[in-house]
Amino acid sequence: MSIKRIVIYVSIIVSVLSVVSCKEDFPTLEDFAEYSKYLENGDLEGVKKYYKKFGPRSVEQYGVEGLFMINPLEGSLYYNHYDIAEFLLKKGANPDAISPTMHTPIIFNCIVNNNIKGLELLIKYNADVSVFNDSDGCSTLWYAAATGVEILDIIYKRTKDINVKNKDKATALFGAVIMGRFDYVKFLIDHEIDVNAINSIGCSALMYAVNIGRIDICEYLIEHEADISIVDNEGYDAKWIADELGLQIKGLTY
Repeated sequence: MSIKRIVIYVSIIVSVLSVVSCKEDFPTLEDFAEYSKYLENGDLEGVKKYYKKFGPRSVEQYGVEGLFMINPLEGSLYYNHYDIAEFLLKKGANPDAISPTMHTPIIFNCIVNNNIKGLELLIKYNADVSVFNDSDGCSTLWYAAATGVEILDIIYKRTKDINVKNKDKATALFGAVIMGRFDYVKFLIDHEIDVNAINSIGCSALMYAVNIGRIDICEYLIEHEADISIVDNEGYDAKWIADELGLQIKGLTY
């Protein structure tokens, strides 16, 4: 669910729910709705006013627990309001917070949206680039390898092991191949990723490249020492896949 839709839902809830009185330093649903508008519209002064009134609560996620929650830092990055995002980070917002909308660390949102400025801002405030997405076990490098070369370069420079694997034992090279992006594949090969890593079902990146019919990627992998003799858990190799698909691949079928 998008941030914008959640903001709308929060506003609707505010209009239909009665709000009991509470302490001055605890925001009401009306306050949340007003804060959401500040974040959406890039109103830094409004955000500062909200922070002055509610202090550290301003950097915490808010909304209706179990229904619609918003993380202010996530919201400001979603709308590309980097001045607000940095203000929140300076005031103690957690750069490693879990997104209540995507249920992943916020850094993944920046990566998949190719939000370079947002990613660099999180890194500036010491976001952990080695985290994994709990839902699929993929690393930030894996996601970057399916997003863009510039994002990939930023993450790679801060990654200790380029061959880090997800829960299916696939490296970032698999992600680049599956996306069919020759430039991402080339970047990873240039930076010495293991071209012959196999995943949990015994497949190599070459097998995936053959399966999606990317002959250019197949031949590039083979030129860079991809092992054509690797057999998956069911006994099939890259040549068998190519023959089944009727593909002619230099170094594999001829």
